[in-house]
Amino acid sequence: MVLTVISYYAVALGIIPESTVEVAWTTPVLVSGYAAAGSVAGGALQLFNLAVGFLIYLPFVRAAEKAQQIRFEAVYSELLDASGNMEGATANLTDRPGEIGAISRALASDLLDSIKKKELFLEYQPQVDCITGKVVGVEALLRWRHASIGRVPPSLFVTLAEEVGFIGEMGLWVCDESCRQMKEWLDRGITDIVMSFNVSVKQLGDPDLPEKIGGCIKKYGLDPSCMKAEVTESTGLSSDMGHNILLQDIRHMGVNIAIDDFGMGHSSLVYLKQFPVAMIKLDGSLVKDVTVSKISSDIISSISDLCRSMDIELLAEFVETEGQAVALKSLGCHVFQGWLYSRSLPPDECEAAIRRGFGTY
Repeated sequence: MVLTVISYYAVALGIIPESTVEVAWTTPVLVSGYAAAGSVAGGALQLFNLAVGFLIYLPFVRAAEKAQQIRFEAVYSELLDASGNMEGATANLTDRPGEIGAISRALASDLLDSIKKKELFLEYQPQVDCITGKVVGVEALLRWRHASIGRVPPSLFVTLAEEVGFIGEMGLWVCDESCRQMKEWLDRGITDIVMSFNVSVKQLGDPDLPEKIGGCIKKYGLDPSCMKAEVTESTGLSSDMGHNILLQDIRHMGVNIAIDDFGMGHSSLVYLKQFPVAMIKLDGSLVKDVTVSKISSDIISSISDLCRSMDIELLAEFVETEGQAVALKSLGCHVFQGWLYSRSLPPDECEAAIRRGFGTY
């Protein structure tokens, strides 16, 4: 309506002459205006109308984009919740109907492209002895920065990688890159830390996994004892013979084995019997409640006594407050990992933190 009114008054006021020539609709813009009016004023009117139409339409485009972004954020939030609570799920994320499934499949495709283009990266979180303040180890943590979403939580993209079937390729890259970084630090004089890297339970289905891990270690000429493989206890680790043999083979190479999220599953104590465990990492829910829950404190105390009797190192993750650190130390745990000391860091910042050390409790 606006463009019609503008065009009407342009003719009525004599700005452009009345059209006396029939112009085919396929005639290019500007050319058609000139031909219809017999004057450059016809083309100028077309340009003016295009600009006005753009300005009228633009707010509606912005409103639609905003509504779409709000909807995407809501669905993405649902997806993050679903990825953090996959136990007992009837369908994988990528198999689910509707928008959650569509976004999951799109992210899985983007993740595969990022793996091929080597766009994933590692950060390293210090593990600190609270008695000495010395960094005794670091955990290599995989990170993915999506081009449009930004950082995607590992709980989501690792789940997608496991579903789609390229967790083995991704996990092997993590092992190789953490070995490379460890070699670099050793060459720079950092010789008294252990590098931990995560192994997905899905990777334990690969009978060649010990050989692949050994290949990474050999590639960089490392002593296997400076590397530690972490397996998460809450993600389907089984005490069956298959997992046991693979972990035994990894341990026989000289690589230490750590059980993550210990105390969360129903078979935690069975793992200590079945697997060659050198370290257990307390489940974060126990650590977070240690100052407010006597039950959590009693469980941690029992685990600490058990570790001491079995010569197993005990580490507490998600240590965020001084109160937690003091309570954990009193319960016999003194190796901490968490934001009280440091977030996960890029390699150069982590190296500086290792050399600097931290305070004691």
